[in-house]
Amino acid sequence: YVHQLDSLYTVNRELGEENEKIRQQYSKEQDRTRELSKDKEKLNEKITLATVLKAYSISTVGVRLTGSGKEKETDKASKIERVKICFTLGENKLVEPGRKTIYVRIVRPDDVVVTQKVDGDYTFVFNGQTLEFTSKQEIDYQNKDTSTCIYWTKKSKEESAMVGTYNVFIYADGFEIGTSSFILK
Repeated sequence: YVHQLDSLYTVNRELGEENEKIRQQYSKEQDRTRELSKDKEKLNEKITLATVLKAYSISTVGVRLTGSGKEKETDKASKIERVKICFTLGENKLVEPGRKTIYVRIVRPDDVVVTQKVDGDYTFVFNGQTLEFTSKQEIDYQNKDTSTCIYWTKKSKEESAMVGTYNVFIYADGFEIGTSSFILK
């Protein structure tokens, strides 16, 4: 019996040591899996950011129309009739080509969004919030640099615009793709 007990004790000790090694290996593998999951999340975030359109060369100016119908740039609040926002959507092979809706928000110096306010017709969803937009335009994006201009026309020619700095935000596919500003005197 003593010999069997001694044998069983030795086997039990070896099994305990093996069990401990396996637990350590399992713990290391769990740590490695967690680390790989974090890396995968970071890569997915980078891929998501890489598939976002970007607007560059953004130009925002106030415009008045001359008697002949031509546009003339102005920074006078009393003379402005339109706001012209021109920009280029950058080439991006990762973006799905096709029709893209571009939203523009113009925010006055008093932090009010310039909009037509027709029963929620001028709203879109951004980051889970419903935001008002000033103007929108459909663009056929084919993964190449695409230049475009979006206009907003003032409701009343008699009323002058507010003096100060206006901020312009451009959105597409649920992302803010560019910002700009202009000053009216």
